[in-house]
Amino acid sequence: MRNVGRLEQTLFSATKVVGLIVRPLILLFFLRTDQDSLAQDFSLLLTATASSFIILNNQNYRVAYQLFLGSDRSSHGLRGRDVVRNYVVGTLVHILAFIGVASLVLWLWLDRGDLLVLAMILILIEKFFDDDQRILVYKKRYYQWMINFTLRIIAPAIALIIVSLATDIDDVSLYVMSATLGVAVYIYLIRRQFFRISYRLVKIEFKQGISISIRRYFSEFRNEFFVAQVWAFLAANAILIDRFFINISHENIFADYIFAVSVANTIQTFHNLGYITFQRPRLLQADAIVISSVFNRMNLLLPFVLFIIIFTLYLLSIMLEADLTPLSFEVILSLCGLYYMHAVSLPAKEMAFWRLRRNYLIAQECVLFTFPIVGYGLGFNSQLGIVLATLCGLVVRLGLLITMLKLAETRQKRFNLRL
Repeated sequence: MRNVGRLEQTLFSATKVVGLIVRPLILLFFLRTDQDSLAQDFSLLLTATASSFIILNNQNYRVAYQLFLGSDRSSHGLRGRDVVRNYVVGTLVHILAFIGVASLVLWLWLDRGDLLVLAMILILIEKFFDDDQRILVYKKRYYQWMINFTLRIIAPAIALIIVSLATDIDDVSLYVMSATLGVAVYIYLIRRQFFRISYRLVKIEFKQGISISIRRYFSEFRNEFFVAQVWAFLAANAILIDRFFINISHENIFADYIFAVSVANTIQTFHNLGYITFQRPRLLQADAIVISSVFNRMNLLLPFVLFIIIFTLYLLSIMLEADLTPLSFEVILSLCGLYYMHAVSLPAKEMAFWRLRRNYLIAQECVLFTFPIVGYGLGFNSQLGIVLATLCGLVVRLGLLITMLKLAETRQKRFNLRL
């Protein structure tokens, strides 16, 4: 594993920060320049993509990473070729099998044919970039990661606003076109060899009989990957469930809500980057205690400071009549509280991922989903009602996670790292 210099680490973090703020700023620009239709489509497209592309994430990448990212280079060779072939062919089989499921999830969000087509293209692009980023992070190739992230997040967003300003065309398809161009440039400059190898492996597999590979993949999927796939989908959508019900009940303010959520989400994101990242090695230790990790002073205070900063900025915008959002004071306060709870829950979620069985992880995610779903069914479909129901689900889920992890500590269960 290569050493990483201070400059590379700094640029890596700076790129993340730029990616975090560029979309909300562009969304705010569209909202405040009367491009409400573009803001709405942009918000819907990004949210639906985030909700559904995880369905295309085949879990067999773990075997490939375990082989190629380990220190035992002698394990490569013929075995390495077989692992790569199984990964590449398994990825293709998984995408073809589950693209229909992903499209159904997209339709639940979008309910529009034009956006559905654009989102289908975008989830395939996201699938490629996400897999590639994961490899680059594990291998600590941060400069290459920055190129990936720029072409995936930053460049398409900037291209959308530049073209819309220059041509007066307010069509979100410009974003997807820019993302498509970005992935093409990235593949041509950096991943040509990988694509050539993948093409040859798939071609060989088809000649030998693809049906064998399909049966092998779904046998592995049923026995090993299915539960992990369900959990990954639920975990990705746990942070989006409030947005889903806001989109159903308050479509006219969805773009404004997404802007507010993007700002509030910085509480969780910066806490993850600035604290959890450095605490992760300690959280992975077998003797780490969940109570002291969750109720650690820094884990509680750092996101609270971010909470205060964001809410103070909101109050200043009101005093200055900046008109940043039409959402009420109570909704903004509740959103900040929601993402404060997301941030505080991060240590417990990290520990649970490694210590608890996947079916327990699925159960605790379902508990979170229950509150906004039941609340919506009972008629609590105001903006504030949806946010508060989700917040209640988060609090209960955190309590459940702490309880399960505490029981695991008491019973002195083994600490198994599952790859």
